[in-house]
Amino acid sequence: MILGVALLAGVVLAWLLGAKPSRLVDLNLRGGPFVFAALAIQLCLFTRIHGHVPGQLFLPLQVATYSLLAVFLIVNMRAGRALILVVLGLVANLLPILTNGGRMPISLSAWTATGTPPELIQRTGHYANNVLAGPHSHFAWLGDIFALPASVPYASALSVGDVLMTFGLTAFVYRACIRPRAGALPLRILEPLRFDSFRSLIIGRTVSKLGDWLTMAAIVTWIFQRTHSTFAVSAFLVARIAGIIGGGVIAAPLLNRIPQFRTLSTVEALRGILMLVTLAFAKHGLVAPVIGLVCLSSMLGAATNPSASSLVPELLPDRLLHQGNALHGVTRNVVMVAGTGLGALSMGTLGIAPSLLIDLGTFALAALLYLHLSASADPVGPETPDAEPAQSRRQLLRGILSNRVIFGLTASFTLVTGAIGLLNASLPQFLARQVAQPQAYGYALAAIGLGLMCGEFLTGFIERESVARRSVALAFFVSGVVVFLASQSTVAATIYLLLFLLGASDGSTEVVYDTLFQRQLPRQNTAGTFALASAIQNGGMLVGLLAAPIVLQTGDSTTAFRLSAVGCVVGTMIAALALFRRPRVDENALGEESAGRRELSPA
Repeated sequence: MILGVALLAGVVLAWLLGAKPSRLVDLNLRGGPFVFAALAIQLCLFTRIHGHVPGQLFLPLQVATYSLLAVFLIVNMRAGRALILVVLGLVANLLPILTNGGRMPISLSAWTATGTPPELIQRTGHYANNVLAGPHSHFAWLGDIFALPASVPYASALSVGDVLMTFGLTAFVYRACIRPRAGALPLRILEPLRFDSFRSLIIGRTVSKLGDWLTMAAIVTWIFQRTHSTFAVSAFLVARIAGIIGGGVIAAPLLNRIPQFRTLSTVEALRGILMLVTLAFAKHGLVAPVIGLVCLSSMLGAATNPSASSLVPELLPDRLLHQGNALHGVTRNVVMVAGTGLGALSMGTLGIAPSLLIDLGTFALAALLYLHLSASADPVGPETPDAEPAQSRRQLLRGILSNRVIFGLTASFTLVTGAIGLLNASLPQFLARQVAQPQAYGYALAAIGLGLMCGEFLTGFIERESVARRSVALAFFVSGVVVFLASQSTVAATIYLLLFLLGASDGSTEVVYDTLFQRQLPRQNTAGTFALASAIQNGGMLVGLLAAPIVLQTGDSTTAFRLSAVGCVVGTMIAALALFRRPRVDENALGEESAGRRELSPA
C-alpha cells in the first residue's frame, strides 16, 4: 500500500509543478513479473486465505516478497537514481521483519494513535503484518514508529523504511515526468564551489554565522543561569529580533552605495569590537549591558545577509545562480546546528568568557577573509553603472509594492514567518502536553534544522523557473498540512518527522526566494531590497512571538499550531496569486545564461 501512496504522491507533485504524468508511459521498466509475484505473495499472507499458508513458510515468503521487489528495483536502477532510496527502504523494512518472526514491530502507542482498537493486537500479540513491540523486539526503531493521526482517512503507522521508499519513489516519479532540456548538461549542485570568489564567500559566511549561533546559545544559557528567569530570556530574544528589524530598515538605502565586500568586512570588524566590550561586561555579571550590546551587534549583522545574497549573482555565472543560492542556504543551516552545539558545549565546559572569545575570533577571521576578497574578487555579472543613484527607503518600498513577484514573495513570507514564530514559541508547551517531553525543544529544533538542510540542498536541482515559482505555494501548503497533522499527533517520533518535513518545505522556499529576488531586481537595488524585505519578514516573526503568550493564555498549544497552519495556507494563496503565471521565455530556465551576463571560467 505504501508504494501505491508514494506513486500517487509523485504523480500529484509532478502535475502541480508543471510536469506531465503522461510521460510515465514512456518509461521502459523491466522485470514487471517480479512485482506481480510479490503482490501475489502478500495477498496470500495478509488476506482471508492466509489460513491455508503453513506457519513455517510465513517468514520465508515475507523475505521472498522483499527480495522480488529488490530485484525489480535493481534491474531498473538506470531509470533513476532515486530508486536507491527505495532499495534502502526495503532493506530497512526487511531487517525488523526478518528478526521478529516475519512481522513488523509496532508500539502500542503508535497502534492506538491511528484509531485502531488496542484489543485487536493485544489479544494475540500480533495482527496482520504487525507484532506488538516489547523489550525483546529486534530493530524496533526500524518498526512502525510513525503514526498518522486517527482523523486522517485510512490512517496507518509507518516505518523508517516506508518513509525512505515514499521519498525515493516520489522523487523518481517526479524526475520521470520532467522533460529534460535539449542539449543541457546535467546541473551539478556542487559546481559553484569551483569558483574561487564564491568559495571564499561561503567560507567567510560559515565562520561568521558560526560565531552568531555560538553567541546566541551561549548568551541565552548565561542569561538564564544568572537570572533564572524565562522572562529575561524572552525579552532578550524579542529585543534581538527588534534590533535585526531596525538594522535592516537603517541599512536598506545604504547597502547599494557601498561595495558589498567592504560592507561585510566593516560590519564583522565592528561586531568584533562590540564583542570585546560585551566580554568585559559579561565577566562582571552585568546582564542588561550584555543584552544591549548583543542586540546592537545583531542590528549591525542585519546588513550581512542581504549583502551576501546580493553578491551571489556577482560571483557566479547565471546558469549556476540557483545552485549557488542552494549551497549558501545549506551552509547557513549546517552552521546553525554546529554553532548552537558548540555554544552549548563551550558554555558547559569553559564558561561565558571563553565562549565569547571564540566568537570574537570568528568575527576577526571573517573580517580578514572579506577584506581579502574585496581586493581580489572578480565579478561575473555586469558592473552596476556608476551613474545610477542609490534608492531611498521609500523608493525601495515602492519597488517592492510595484513588482508583483517581489510583493507576493515578501507578503507571503511575512505571513508564513509570523505563523512559524507562533509555532516556535508554542513548541515547548506543545511537546510537554502532547508527548510529555518538555525538555525536547532542542531535539525539535534539530529536526527542523535537518529538514532545512535537506530542502535547500534538493531545491538546487530545480532546473526551470516555472517549477521554482510553483514550488513556493506548494511548499507553504505542505507546511500548513504538516503543522495541522502535528497538532493532532500524540507520538513523539511522528511529531519529529513532521517537524523535519516542515523544515524541508521551508528550506526549499528560502532558496527559491533568493533566486527570484536576484532575477527580478536591478543589480544596483538588490542588497537594499533584500534588507528591507528581510526587515518586514522579521516583523512578522516578532508579531508571531508576541502573539504566542496571548494565544496560549486564551487557548492552548494545539490552538497555536492550528493558527500557524492557517497562516501557512493563507500564505499559499498569496504566493499562488503572485507566482502562478507563465514566465517569459528568457525566464523559463534557471540554468540558462541571461542577456547581459558574461561567463567566467572558474579560478
